Amino acid sequence: MHKLSLLIVFAILLHKTTVFSQEKYPLVEVGLKEAEKLSAEKTKNVLYSPLSLYFLNSMLANMAKNETKKELIRHLGYSNDEIVLLNSYTIDLQKRLGEECILKNALRYPKGYSLNNTFKKILEENYNGEIKSGDFVRKGERVKEEINHWFYENTNYKIKNMIESISPMDKMVLMNALYFKAEWESFFDDKSTYKNEFYLEDNKKLEVDFLSKTATVKCFSSNETQALVLPYKGNYEMLLLSSASFSYTILQEVNQKMKEKKVHLELPKFVLNSSLDAVELMQSMGVTSPFQSGADFSMLFKKSEKDLFVSKMYQKSYLKIDEKGTVAVAASVAKVSRSMDLNNYEEYLFNRPFYFIIRHKKTKEPLFIGKINNPALN
Repeated sequence: MHKLSLLIVFAILLHKTTVFSQEKYPLVEVGLKEAEKLSAEKTKNVLYSPLSLYFLNSMLANMAKNETKKELIRHLGYSNDEIVLLNSYTIDLQKRLGEECILKNALRYPKGYSLNNTFKKILEENYNGEIKSGDFVRKGERVKEEINHWFYENTNYKIKNMIESISPMDKMVLMNALYFKAEWESFFDDKSTYKNEFYLEDNKKLEVDFLSKTATVKCFSSNETQALVLPYKGNYEMLLLSSASFSYTILQEVNQKMKEKKVHLELPKFVLNSSLDAVELMQSMGVTSPFQSGADFSMLFKKSEKDLFVSKMYQKSYLKIDEKGTVAVAASVAKVSRSMDLNNYEEYLFNRPFYFIIRHKKTKEPLFIGKINNPALN
């Protein structure tokens, strides 16, 4: 039985740095509902890219037919006959990314096979896909090294050894790399970084470095929730959310009720290295056909291949956040006494597990969503 190997990678590097309808920006609802499935994690830190996964699934939908296509397109926010609208939306998404974000798509397939002309044209013209064939049978090790180098280069040398092997049974490797780099609109003063306690889910505590500043920001606070938006220079912002749970409904309320206010913010510094089994995530969302032996990917090759299914789909990610965003960060920072009077400001202290979303300022389309359970883990 043949198999499709689908590999996803994304990386993020932060240098010191109205909810829209699903019809207009479907990635908003799709991404947040995917994140709901991941938010139950209580121990490990979580990081994934809804944008990266959206592009992989969109490209998959273009090579699928029948129930496989129907499940993928429905998950992406469209109906079975709206593949043209889906492709138009992904084109618009790429145009909105801006200089802070670099998105790359690529496909590798075995020599001796010919791609379906329609699919090949869509991948090249709509997704700017880089397409190459390779000898999966006799030179699998060489193909593996070339693929890993592609990931390493297109993640600014952050992701190594993305795949372990290429098998003669593999009939396609579909790849996506997303690199994000942005500076805070207003830097944190490194002299205000200090040691403070972070409380874990089991009420144990540890001492970590906290960023600290007073600023006028969009924020929302209730008995159950605190949310605050930190803008980057350019097109993006980070939403910080301290809440007992994470859901699309909660985010709708937060977006609608946010107001500008001068507050005092304390946020732990953290570095994340994360892996995600996207097959498990997709199946939990009701998308099962692409991962079973009865999947229909007959639009991939000119000569229809039977028994093709997605055997692997996963992401690897890297994220670093600090005062200004430099890669090299001091190992420790002395505690600084603060002489300012904070009584006049509402305090937003993220010293317990919290969520974050890096999203487009205007459309709220999420690039990355994560949960910090322990800022000392990386």
